[in-house]
Amino acid sequence: MDGSAFPTWMGVGGYVGLSCAMVAAAALAVWAIVYRRGTPRQSAMAILICLLCAVLMILPLWWQQSRFQFFGSSLGGIEVALVLTWITLFGWTLPLGMLASFIALAEPNKPIERRGPRRSPLLDATLRLALADPARYVSVRRNDEPWAQLAVVDDVTSKGVRTLLLRKQLTLIGREVDNDIVLDDERISRHHAEIRMDHGVAVLLDYGSMNGTLINRQMVTQPIPLKPDDIVDLGMRRYRFLLIEGPFATFEDETSRMPGAGGVNRRQTLPPVSPPTLVAINGELTGARWELLEPVTSIGRDASCQIRLPDSTVSRHHAQVVRQADGYYASDVESINGTKVNVDILTKPHRLQHGDLLHVGEVALRFVSSMPPLDTPTPPPNHIQPPAGGKSSSRTTTPFSRGAALRPMDDGQQPHG
Repeated sequence: MDGSAFPTWMGVGGYVGLSCAMVAAAALAVWAIVYRRGTPRQSAMAILICLLCAVLMILPLWWQQSRFQFFGSSLGGIEVALVLTWITLFGWTLPLGMLASFIALAEPNKPIERRGPRRSPLLDATLRLALADPARYVSVRRNDEPWAQLAVVDDVTSKGVRTLLLRKQLTLIGREVDNDIVLDDERISRHHAEIRMDHGVAVLLDYGSMNGTLINRQMVTQPIPLKPDDIVDLGMRRYRFLLIEGPFATFEDETSRMPGAGGVNRRQTLPPVSPPTLVAINGELTGARWELLEPVTSIGRDASCQIRLPDSTVSRHHAQVVRQADGYYASDVESINGTKVNVDILTKPHRLQHGDLLHVGEVALRFVSSMPPLDTPTPPPNHIQPPAGGKSSSRTTTPFSRGAALRPMDDGQQPHG
């Protein structure tokens, strides 16, 4: 053994191995805290193993300073090989392997939540009814103007948080995409709360969320009326409830003011409220209807799409329509032939308006909102005409929701919202 070269190898292997173990422990801690990966027990165990490797690296360094300096090249080859193996295992292999496996395999940890009101069977039933409540699609004011807002309270933790506008009679708030307002906050439950306009009074109801909802620092355990300037705590954010100036002119109120015999309230004249619909106006599926019931409705040729269009110009996964708090947005999903709204090629999400034509390849779908603006006349039946060569068909295709059949319209029938 070359005694002059061995100290250099020991310096590289020993001290760098010790540094490697310490760096791996620090990197594990940063990864676990910043990216919220692994359970506390998993991250603590991984960091402890790396620190233990750093402690064990003290032994070969001590060996170099004691035995090798005294005995030098007279040391046996087996002893030297054991020291080098020790350095390789505890200085390099184990710390780096632990770091790589933790980064690759550790799953996102669950947020730490404090105890809040427990969801009762009654709240579960209320939530199920709210998810299907038509009031989610009924505007409080004409032209879908907001009637109130949850303005962010100006503090350090609220930087970059948007103001929440309330437009509908019922607004669901939560972390799941089927809510009307989706909040990306780990302390918000999947379905957290609702705000409902009930006979001119805004009422907030918590759905038994894990962290609860606070109004003026008081936990909400039952429906609570909201008053202007009330402070609402949702997750890690604080909002101030503010009414927006203007009359509350709902579609129902406007209709009830129509003249009738003896001034009778004519609520029976209200049109049925239903989700917006896409209607095929050309191609093989002319007249087919799809109600947009899902938070995200996929369109394409593949059988997994909610709206399946068996056309050669349509990609397998061509486009999608996403429901947001302020309306429905169409976007292209990197299709071959592209997607257009009317004559505009989609390069970013586009908000759909009543009567818009969504061109998916060469298939045209008309967007019919659940309740068109009062000042927008409904197009006559002959306004929607399939282009030349379009084949009318009464056959059904993939339904708007799994297990339900499409309802093709008769020729010349106007789509209902």
